[in-house]
Parts: sequence; structure tokens; C-alpha cells
Amino acid sequence: MIDLRFRNVSKRYFIQQRINSNAAHHKRLGGIIPYSGLQEFWALSDVSFEVHRGEALGVIGSNGAGKSTILKLLSRVTTPTQGEILINGRLSALIEVGSGFHPELTGRENVYLSGSILGMRRREIASKLESIIEFAGIKDFIDTPVKRYSSGMYVRLGFAIAAHLNPDILLLDEVLAVGDASFQTKCLERIKDLRDNGTTIIFVSHQLPAVEKLCDRVVLLEHGQIKGNGPAREIIDLYNRLTQGASLSPLTGATVSADKSSIAPGETLVATWTGIPTPGAHDFIGMYRKSQKAERGNYASYAFTYDGSETFDPAAVGPASGSLNFVVPVGTPPATWELRLFSGDPSVLLARSEPIVVRAVVGTDTGSTSDSLSVSS
Repeated sequence: MIDLRFRNVSKRYFIQQRINSNAAHHKRLGGIIPYSGLQEFWALSDVSFEVHRGEALGVIGSNGAGKSTILKLLSRVTTPTQGEILINGRLSALIEVGSGFHPELTGRENVYLSGSILGMRRREIASKLESIIEFAGIKDFIDTPVKRYSSGMYVRLGFAIAAHLNPDILLLDEVLAVGDASFQTKCLERIKDLRDNGTTIIFVSHQLPAVEKLCDRVVLLEHGQIKGNGPAREIIDLYNRLTQGASLSPLTGATVSADKSSIAPGETLVATWTGIPTPGAHDFIGMYRKSQKAERGNYASYAFTYDGSETFDPAAVGPASGSLNFVVPVGTPPATWELRLFSGDPSVLLARSEPIVVRAVVGTDTGSTSDSLSVSS
């Protein structure tokens, strides 16, 4: 069942444009700065996605990509210029924790005030009061005016109230960054509990590790348009590449896998790939340490083309699907590695394999590496 749907949604704003003129001209006008009129600015352009019941969707992107506009549209702060938004169920937003607190009221009184603003009935608040206080960890100060709270106590109480909502759909902004590390862990566990109990979650954030832990799927926005929509790990990789200035290619269902999850130097590994959308002269697979970033001009230590030649400048035409065998070079350092499938350019990642553990060999010097591979296609 679909709880939320964006269908060809666009949002337009109008921005005043200032006329470039000199200070003397402004002075003649009595200091009034002239404007040339209004210019259209599309914060979102033809955005479409669906969220099923119980699914957790992450929304990521650089500043100005359109994330806040999506939150405003879902919260009904503004309306779309074009398109349609479907919301099926009770929606609550956990965005500005502590909003609505009155500084002269005690923590207990603000629980009732903020809970009412968030849509809870008084009876519901009363039944959850002790749990809220326990979650916030400020039992000794609950009857103290919040103006005397530290900033950490303030936001912890605000999150504790909002975390006890029971909506069908929950909107999250950067709220998981509140408090210290232990409280952030508690916040994340609470959101996971809501998700596991069937709450649909929309998580808009720059906290990529939290997005990957919490979300099943991620939408990547760029300049008001969707640049990627898929599994969390793949889209976060895509976003990291975007922020590094690398060229992008949409993920198209390509896969790459290895026949072993653990291997020792000198042993044979079978790599299988499928679904390259447009096979070309620069398609290649590379073996990377899992923590190593693939950046423009930074090829894998062990890269090879489909015809089996060793290379740092891939130039062989490969089929859309296939497999090949290769021997992990003696001297490959023990670590967690993975295969990565590239297409069109060394900066365009199509797919990556599950982790491959390269084991140390007793009596073998693993302190050096070799750039040679024994490969057969």
C-alpha cells in the first residue's frame, strides 16, 4: 500500500532581481534600490516518487537541492505549483525539536504544551508522561523552568516528546543530531522501533551514516530534480561522487559479484557482471579496498579489462554481461576488499560487490603489493 506519492511535482518561487546601477543613481532616487521585476525560480522540477507503508525513505542532496521544499510541501506549509501529492494517513513532522516551548513554564508543563501543538490529546500525553521524562533523562529537573535548562537538556526533552508520537507517516529533518553520542544512539533506536512497527518514515538529512542505517531507499536531489532513486548504499555512493566533482551516470540495475567472500593471495576469484547499459571501450572492473574512494584518475590497484589485459587505462570493449577468472596477486595486503564495476569513465560507478576478505598467508610478506594479475576470460 502506498502511503505517500509525489506525481510530477514542481514548486516555483519568484525572486526580485536588482538592477545594476551606480551609487550616485541610488542617491538621486533617495536611496531606493531599483529592481527589474520578478524572476522565476523552480525549487522543484517534475519530481515523482512513491513511499510504501512501513518503508523508510531518505532524501539527500547538497544545500539548495530542494530537500526543505519537499518538507514544506509534505507539512502543508506551502502547496505545489504543479503536480499532485497524495498522503494516506496521519502525518507528523519531527523537525524543530523544542519548538513551542515557553521559557517560563517547567519541563512538565512544556510536555503538555508541546504535545498539544504536535497533535496529541491531553489523555495521551498523561499516559506517556513518565516515558517521555525517562527518555529525556532529566527527571530531576522536570519541574524546573526550561529557561534554566542547558541547550542539551532542552533539545533532549523536545525530541523525547516528538519521539512519542504515533503517526502513520513521520517526517524527520536533522533531529538525530541532538544531544551527545549516547542520546543520538537512543534517538536512532527509537526511530528504528517506529519503522519496525510499520510507521512510514521520510528522513531528510546530511547525516549519511544515519540515513544508511535507517533507510531502505534513498532519493538524491540536485537542483530540484531527482538524480538517483534506489538502495541507500548505492545512492549515497552516487552522492559522494557528486560532491567530489566526479561525473555521474544513473544506476541502471547493473551488478557485479565474486564467487568467494574470503580469499588468500594466489587463489582464483571468479567475477561475474550483468546489465551494463551501453557496453563501451572503457568498461572495466576494479578491485578496491573497501575504504578506498574511487576518484577521477585514481584507478584501483588491481584493475583489468574484459580481455584480461593488465591496465591502468582500460581500453577493451566488453559485453553487457559475462564473467572472468583472475588470481589475487601474492602480496595483496590482508583487508576487506570489493569489486567495483565502472562504465564509460573511471569515475562512473555502476555496481559493487559484497565485501571480500583477503586473508593473510602465514610466512608470506604482505607488506608489498604487485600490480600484476593472472587473468583468463
